[in-house]
Amino acid sequence: MRWKWIFGLLIAFLIVVPLTTFLILSRYDFNSLKPRVARAVREATGRELTLTGDVQVGLGLTPTLTIKDVSFENAPWGSRPSMAAIDRLALRVALIPLLGGAVEIKQLVLVAPDILIEKSTSGQLNLDFKDSKKEPLDQGRLPEKRDSSHRPPRLAFDQMRIEHGKLVYVDHASQRTYQLRLREAEAVMRSEDTVSLAVSGTYNDYPCKLEAALGSPDALMGAETVWPIDLSLDLGSNSVSAKGSVLDVFNGKGIDLMVDAEGDSVPGLLEIFGLSDVPELGPFRVSGALTDSQGTLSAKNIELALGTESLARLALTCQPHAHAIIHT
Repeated sequence: MRWKWIFGLLIAFLIVVPLTTFLILSRYDFNSLKPRVARAVREATGRELTLTGDVQVGLGLTPTLTIKDVSFENAPWGSRPSMAAIDRLALRVALIPLLGGAVEIKQLVLVAPDILIEKSTSGQLNLDFKDSKKEPLDQGRLPEKRDSSHRPPRLAFDQMRIEHGKLVYVDHASQRTYQLRLREAEAVMRSEDTVSLAVSGTYNDYPCKLEAALGSPDALMGAETVWPIDLSLDLGSNSVSAKGSVLDVFNGKGIDLMVDAEGDSVPGLLEIFGLSDVPELGPFRVSGALTDSQGTLSAKNIELALGTESLARLALTCQPHAHAIIHT
C-alpha cells in the first residue's frame, strides 16, 4: 500500500541523513577553518586573532566547535599585548550551512575570558579598529589579490554567553580602573537593533546584577548613532534603573536618560565609582532626567529624599522654571 512506501521512505530518510551527516562531519578537518576565521577577524579589525588549540567537534543537530587558548591583539598603544585572552571558546553552528563548508554561528560561549578595555590619555579606545585597519603597504609591493573562492565565514551570532570572566576598564587619563568579575553573562540578539543582556558577578568587589535591553554593538561603537538603554542594576545595597539613550557611550555625550536610584548610603554608592569625600546622609531615593542637550550635563525634574525620620529627613523636588521645595 502507498502509505507503507511513504512510511518506509521516511524511516530511511531519518536513518540515512543523520548517518551521512555524522560521516561528513567526523572526517571534516575543522582546523582548516582557523586561518579563515583569523583572516576574517583581521580584515574586519586589522588585528590578529590567535587560535592556539585544536578544534574539537561535538556532533548534534547544532554541532559545537570548541577551541582552547584564544587571544585577540590589543591596540598598538595598549598596556598589554592582548586585548582579550580566553581559556576556551565554543561555537554552536547551524548544521545545514556547515555541510556546505560555511560557518553560521548560532551561539558563542566564552569560558574564563580576561578582557581589557582601555582609554588612552588622548581619549582613544582600544575598541576603535579604524586605525588598525589601515595597513601601509611595503614599498614596491602590490596588494595581494583576495581569493573570492575562500570567503571568510560570517562572524555574527545570535547569542553570546560568558562564564567566569573578568572585564577591566582602564582610563589612563584619569588613572581610574573599574573591574567587573563575571559569574555569568548572556547577551541575546532580539532583533537587528536590540540586544538583551543579563549579568551577575561583582563590580569592584561589590555584588552586581544587571538586566538590560540595549542597542546593537554597531550602534554602541558609532559615535553618531543613538544607543538606546533600558536597564536595572543592583549594586551592593543600591539599585539603579535608567531608560533613554546615549549618543557616545564611552565619552559620555548625547545623554538623554530618565534615572531612578535608591539605597542605604550616598557615599557608599559613589565610592563604588571611585568618588569620595561625600558626607553621610543616610538612606536615599532620587529620580530625575539627565541630559546634556545644552552642551553640559544637567538634571531636571528631580525628586530627592534623604535621611531617616529619627534623625532628619529631607524631601526636595525641582522642576524646570520652578523653585526647589524642601520639606524637613
